[in-house]
Amino acid sequence: MPKYKTSNPRKRIKSRAGCQTCKKRRIKCDEKAHGCSPCEKKGLQCPGYRKDVKWSDKYEVLRGSATSQEHSFHRDDSAWFVEGALQLRAAIAPSHIGSVKTADAPLESTDMATSTADCWINTHVWDKLCSCSAELYHEDQLYQNQLLYSCPEPVTDQLLRYYFSQVCGILSAFDSSQNPLRSLLEELIPSCPALLHSVLSMSSAHLHRRQKDRMRYSLEHRTQAISQLASNITEVTSTEGSAPASLDTNALLLSSILLGMTSTWHEVSMLDLVHLNGARILFQKWIMNTHQQSVGPPPYDTSSSFLVGVMAYWEALASFHVDQDLEAVDYLWDICNRATNSEACCPNPLTGVSTSLFISMAQVGTLSRQLRLVDRLCSLAGPDKYKGEMYLSLLDKAKKIEKYVRAYAVLPVDEISATGDDLTPSSHLHTMGLVYRLSILLELYRLFPELLRSSDDLISYSPSSSETKHFLDTLATNILTLLVSIPPSSRTKAIQVLPLIIAGSALQGQTQPSSSTSSLPLCIRDPIQGIMSLSSNSLITNYWRRVVMDKITSLRDYVGLDSVDHARRIVEGVWMRADSMSSRGAGPCSMVSWLDVMREDKLQTFFG
Repeated sequence: MPKYKTSNPRKRIKSRAGCQTCKKRRIKCDEKAHGCSPCEKKGLQCPGYRKDVKWSDKYEVLRGSATSQEHSFHRDDSAWFVEGALQLRAAIAPSHIGSVKTADAPLESTDMATSTADCWINTHVWDKLCSCSAELYHEDQLYQNQLLYSCPEPVTDQLLRYYFSQVCGILSAFDSSQNPLRSLLEELIPSCPALLHSVLSMSSAHLHRRQKDRMRYSLEHRTQAISQLASNITEVTSTEGSAPASLDTNALLLSSILLGMTSTWHEVSMLDLVHLNGARILFQKWIMNTHQQSVGPPPYDTSSSFLVGVMAYWEALASFHVDQDLEAVDYLWDICNRATNSEACCPNPLTGVSTSLFISMAQVGTLSRQLRLVDRLCSLAGPDKYKGEMYLSLLDKAKKIEKYVRAYAVLPVDEISATGDDLTPSSHLHTMGLVYRLSILLELYRLFPELLRSSDDLISYSPSSSETKHFLDTLATNILTLLVSIPPSSRTKAIQVLPLIIAGSALQGQTQPSSSTSSLPLCIRDPIQGIMSLSSNSLITNYWRRVVMDKITSLRDYVGLDSVDHARRIVEGVWMRADSMSSRGAGPCSMVSWLDVMREDKLQTFFG
């Protein structure tokens, strides 16, 4: 009897998956997690197995031929796929691509990173990484979508892209193609491993600032940058005269500055002031190397303007944390004083158009440290005689700084070159120049109230303690008024932290109106005293305190660094102590120093 097939035989699907042990034994592997069943029965250690992920373009979501309505429909419908694919892409590291790394992969070695930087010069990738932040900001979503259909971007490229699209704009008072922190670094990074790793370090520190477990990556880059820089500095300092031609002192100087200024990005209280001395040495070598063939004093060009401004900015930040002579920053005056009007109007991304004021701020910070040292020595020695001599010496230096700052004229807006940044026009830099000028005077008068006395032959005026406090309060509100006049969208937020601390800490309780009107007729004296008492009213003081807190909160959200939060805690600490003293009936001469609060509460950091 013939046999007929009653059903189709089941189609057998050959699988190439499974562990190697089962493949050798030619048996079926059930691919059970942590070890297959055949290996467990035989008491063998299962070597494991893997499944290759295959991407299909059969049902492409983003079809070029689809209508706009269909495109919108599929885009919304595929949100679940986009999110899942992003997570899957981050979890899978292709083993066949040696140069591709995920965020958790080990960092590239110095040699590999250097060779990678060299190849960027001849590719379009480098130009794309260094494009303007505004363009990258608008294309960010498109860039994220493109990652779904391409291999993961190397870590070095990710960090460089993050620097040029995010960090560069946050660090600078203005950002455009005219920003040397963008254009000059784009030129120098491929040929300088120390600068490359310095940028990668600060970029990684800012990117992972809320992920402490990933901060080790930024520290690894920082270690490599320091190692490269140390060997290069040794080579530079071991030679007499100019540096070797193989070393670019511009790049080395910027590496040292970036390592020093951004040390608090990794740990908010980590002040690597050792880099300051190294930067000063490299600055002197840069002058010799750049202008060795010039006759007479070295010229003041655009590159010089930028480097002097960056050094002045760092000196101003560091001066409140290091004990040094007042002449320590004189090396900057030698070049800054040679600027012509056309060169001085070129904006600097860190100092605006007032680099000289930042040098003066560095001198004020140095004086504040010296004044504190005098107070400590005299408290141990006892006699007021030596305190008087040392104090008068510091007072003479303060008078010279005051005279220079009061005579300083900020460049008019129409004489300042365009920044190329719509968020920060030239008028904002002019306003910041006025802010720093008043901030320097406010800090000087707080440290040395005797500067307010007049000893002219025609006028002899010595304000009382209450009048001095009233004057400082008025000066602080003027600074805050200028800061409020700058729109919140301005990039000058990057250099507003220090003036906010100085002005905010001067708002200490209620002061008394000036008594210098006592010689005026009663009909005139009463209205004047009433008007002058307005700025001393506690309601007005509380209003400006809220303004300071709002500005600092906005800065913290914009910058994203813990140093801004330290600034908030310092100002609040000053107010708390001042209010406590006022409630106890302390005299008007007792003012709380924000430097004392910073030191006693261990809130030292770079406020920039």
